[in-house]
Amino acid sequence: MKWKEPTFGATPMLKALTTANAHRKAKAFDLAAEQKKQKLNYPDWGQTWLRKYKEDWYIAQVNGDEVGMRKAQKLAEGLRSKLREMATFPKWAQEQMQKETVRWMTAEASGDIRERLAAEKAGQAIREKLGLIDTTEKAPPIDKEVKSNKSEVKEVPAVNESKQYVSVKQLEQLGWIKISKAMITDLNNCLERYNITTPARIRHFISQCSHESAGGRYTKEIASGKKYEGRKDLGNIYKGDGPKYKGGGYIQLTGRHNYQKLSTALNDPRVMEGVEYVAEHYPWTSAGFWWEQHNMNALCDKGATVRQITKKVNGGYNGLKDREMYYKKCENIFK
Repeated sequence: MKWKEPTFGATPMLKALTTANAHRKAKAFDLAAEQKKQKLNYPDWGQTWLRKYKEDWYIAQVNGDEVGMRKAQKLAEGLRSKLREMATFPKWAQEQMQKETVRWMTAEASGDIRERLAAEKAGQAIREKLGLIDTTEKAPPIDKEVKSNKSEVKEVPAVNESKQYVSVKQLEQLGWIKISKAMITDLNNCLERYNITTPARIRHFISQCSHESAGGRYTKEIASGKKYEGRKDLGNIYKGDGPKYKGGGYIQLTGRHNYQKLSTALNDPRVMEGVEYVAEHYPWTSAGFWWEQHNMNALCDKGATVRQITKKVNGGYNGLKDREMYYKKCENIFK
């Protein structure tokens, strides 16, 4: 019989020690410095949850669990975002939103999707009472694009799988990186939803997004977004709205007002969590939403040049040569 070197896994005692050490570090976490850094006041219940997320993060770090670390960090960021929003509410709304926020965090931690969605819906109802998402005073409904044959444009519901207009290989030919199945699904859903389905429309849309994202390298604006702070023309009326609603997606949807429009159009209240959520889940769809809002398909149908399309997208001609380079490639790929 061969001798085998004994191995030692994560024993119950080791797990207990890891948890105890993480609890100690979370308890010793300098909350005062955190509040000063974030310019945010944590109520007692918020402090409890932040320490819990810190504890989860420390445990994940010791175990080399990068997914667990990212999850804990994301939940802590979500807590900060909700506290900043609540700080602008009157007292009655703060009390109600606190209840739904704790409910949401408990459901998120336990993986109870149904309860989480119920909490999000209740939170949305509170915002409606406050008039934060009252669309009656928004801009008039967006006119649907009038196709050259004047046929009716159909509203395409959100779907998980669409006809494939663009493939992984085609994006690779353009020099794109970070191409995932989820990204390709979002792209083809976007093209179908916003009727970007003719060669001319696809060429212009993909070439502009290619330039704006540096070939898929960026799904959000690189700058901090502080320059948008207080921009009432973008709907940024609350403290922190600038960074929270900075450019998200491949054509960088910007501002609370535009995020709210996208949230309403997709029936997804989580869009209002801000740029991180949009960049992760709707990089293409947010770009397609902007494209439709600005009636870009009709412009493509008229035979617009890259220069004319760039003027609409950029407001000027920044990166025109790069956009033209991408368009030439698209001409050879999308026929």
